[in-house]
Amino acid sequence: MAKKFATGPTMAYGLMRRLVQKAPENSYKQQLDLEMEYQTFVRASDDATEARKAFADKRPPLFTGR
Repeated sequence: MAKKFATGPTMAYGLMRRLVQKAPENSYKQQLDLEMEYQTFVRASDDATEARKAFADKRPPLFTGR
């Protein structure tokens, strides 16, 4: 399982972790706004592009953390 996480989209994992850490101190709206900001950032990443290409090519993605 550790290998699966290590080869996954580490930037997205890190941002998800930040969201979980911020949740207790944020209001519902603040949390949703932060999630929207992070999603916008992640969608523009090299990892997201690689995920789409890998899906289209029917192969496992090779994430770089960028």
